[in-house]
Amino acid sequence: MQKTFERKISLTLNDAGYGMQIRKGQFIDKAHLARHEFFAEIGWANVSHEGVACTTEVIQDTINYGGQAQILETLLLNLSLEHMADDRTSCVLRWDFRREDGQPVIIVCSELVWLRSDNGESVPAPAGLVDCLNSLPAAPGHFAS
Repeated sequence: MQKTFERKISLTLNDAGYGMQIRKGQFIDKAHLARHEFFAEIGWANVSHEGVACTTEVIQDTINYGGQAQILETLLLNLSLEHMADDRTSCVLRWDFRREDGQPVIIVCSELVWLRSDNGESVPAPAGLVDCLNSLPAAPGHFAS
């Protein structure tokens, strides 16, 4: 069964930079907060490997702009799975930010790894978590140029 994860977010004055443009770092922050909410919602806020606590670390964020957003605008944030490594040690989650009218604003792709808390060693994600991630919609193509 395919799982969907969507959030409505409102852009505030705190999200704007010089010239009242929404700062790209704000989109990354909102994607990271939504990631934590998603993992908590599916019951995987805490991950362990062989009895040792693990952390989910973002090793890279990439951004693809598709349009502009304004202060006080409400955006829809949708999650999809862009890639899962064969060995389950990493994945790429994709966050699509769109206006309520469906117009694209920005895509944030976050590459995640799972690391043991005691020694920082990369470990595979638990099978149940991988199943949840694989149940997300596959990432659509990037915005047309």
